[in-house]
Amino acid sequence: MSNNLLQTLASFQEETSTAALQLTFGTHQIVNYHNGMLLNRMQRQNSRLVLHKTEPSHLAKMEVVDSLVFQFSFLFEAHALYKYQKGQNICLPRPLVDGRLQIWPQQLELSFRIGAPDPSLCVHILHTYTGDVLVKKKTRSVSF
Repeated sequence: MSNNLLQTLASFQEETSTAALQLTFGTHQIVNYHNGMLLNRMQRQNSRLVLHKTEPSHLAKMEVVDSLVFQFSFLFEAHALYKYQKGQNICLPRPLVDGRLQIWPQQLELSFRIGAPDPSLCVHILHTYTGDVLVKKKTRSVSF
């Protein structure tokens, strides 16, 4: 892989292949907050994300394979893969809400809230993926 995560993801998005791209990050930090107060901080190794191309092609789908509770995926604007942005809203499955994705050349950050009927029960989650990244293509059809 290139030393630049953004370049790797953008190159993949431009390919005509329908394969998925599995990213295994050396370090994955997960931080949980409740009402702005730190609840828990943990660090994992070798956590995976899988990037899928979609139709329409202006969207991309990312699958969070190694999550704390359950595997999930989200949609985001593919143009985020071409340059660093301050953050982009993402479309998450319920009960996850208020998702944001930030990608830097050396880091990927995913944040969201676990929604609840009572706002005082909501928990904010921050996933930060850094370190060496192993990149592997997986055969997969285009998502819709």
